[in-house]
Amino acid sequence: MSDEINGVLIELFPDEDGDLAFSVGANFGPEITEEGANVLLDCAAGLFGLLSGQISQVMQLGQIVRSVSDFDEITFGDMPGDDIVFEPEEGLLDSIDESEKDDKVIDFKKAKFNPKKDRSH
Repeated sequence: MSDEINGVLIELFPDEDGDLAFSVGANFGPEITEEGANVLLDCAAGLFGLLSGQISQVMQLGQIVRSVSDFDEITFGDMPGDDIVFEPEEGLLDSIDESEKDDKVIDFKKAKFNPKKDRSH
């Protein structure tokens, strides 16, 4: 199975000023018809319109949905593959032992994620 999306991916994230930002990525395989692609793009554009003009109402509806359904458990709960067990390599264990001297295993200052440059869509 391919890791590429086959449809529309919607991303909501805070921008540099802390405001809500909206990004859409689309990738359609040959099995999606032009009509199907247009339906998905129209839905994404409609969501953009709602988020741009009626964010308070969208948030209120979201609060209702989350309070009366299993939305959080379904969306953020156990996902297939969550049963993966991490077994560290000997080199990592050695780094952890050595790092007890300076309290660092990985210097995250060297590995910064830039959401504008490091997106996969």
